[in-house]
Amino acid sequence: MGKEGLGLSALSNPAEVFCSVPGRLSLLSSNSKYKVTVGEVQRRLSPPECLNASLLGGVLRREICKEFVDLVSQDRSPLGGSRPTPCLEPGIQGSLTHFSLLTHGFGTPAICAALSAFQSYLMEAIKMLDKGEGGGKSHHDKDLKHRK
Repeated sequence: MGKEGLGLSALSNPAEVFCSVPGRLSLLSSNSKYKVTVGEVQRRLSPPECLNASLLGGVLRREICKEFVDLVSQDRSPLGGSRPTPCLEPGIQGSLTHFSLLTHGFGTPAICAALSAFQSYLMEAIKMLDKGEGGGKSHHDKDLKHRK
């Protein structure tokens, strides 16, 4: 996957914020996030660092996924007789309410559940990558050893 695959070629301003990510070593109770600029992503993908675009994509999919789950979980669409007080911008809440009405109230919880499962998968995949990079043997290496 090249830079175009991440949509970076369309963004020409290197100072523009691409996304916000939590620190790798941040505590669960810590809400501090770091802004990642387009220029930083381009620098990481370019020589000499040449960060693997698929690895970077996985990290960004995780930050983007969490932010989307956080947004959708703030949905205050009317459900049954309840009329919760909206906390999102009217345009965003209106779209979520329309989606909720189309899915009879099941759409938002279904998306939250699916994205939470996807987030868990990404977290486990990152843990496996971290173990492999930390000098530990991967499952693939162990399988090859047992086959010999």
